[in-house]
Amino acid sequence: VRRVRRQRRQAADDAENLAAVVNAMHRIFQQPTADATRNDLCRTAARVARADSAALWEPRADDTALVPAAVAGETVTAQELPLGDSLAGATQAYATGEASFARLTDQHGSELDPGDGGAVQCALWQPVLRDQATVAVLALYWLEPVGAPKENVRATIVLLAAQAAIAIERVDLLARLERIAHT
Repeated sequence: VRRVRRQRRQAADDAENLAAVVNAMHRIFQQPTADATRNDLCRTAARVARADSAALWEPRADDTALVPAAVAGETVTAQELPLGDSLAGATQAYATGEASFARLTDQHGSELDPGDGGAVQCALWQPVLRDQATVAVLALYWLEPVGAPKENVRATIVLLAAQAAIAIERVDLLARLERIAHT
């Protein structure tokens, strides 16, 4: 009976996560601006993973640093990260193209300023890939220690990262089209 109840809860969580992704995609493709699109992705990712906050890290135009393109959650503020910073999980995920989860130590959590909300205890970094190249990193942060997200949550975050790549490309193409139309 416990196993069946656990499976039923798992199925309900999976359905809720998938519905959140579908709803986010509908909203994203109706968003008029790049900022609204990025913010919606972060809010959805944080909700799906039950994280306290989320950030979408994108490379600066000169490719020397990652900057927070969007941050959802009021608990942290993000700092610019030099791409050579080997302690920041976001730069590692960007450089390697591989997702990672970590319980943060004082030296490892340098990418965030927790403010008054407490220290960030755990983080998940998911690369956003387009044509097998990393174009951004979707990061999730927890203020309380948590275990690594379950496989279904990680799969949902991977799906959101894939949709983020499409949304970022779409927004960039629309901006380019608008510039071309003005000239």
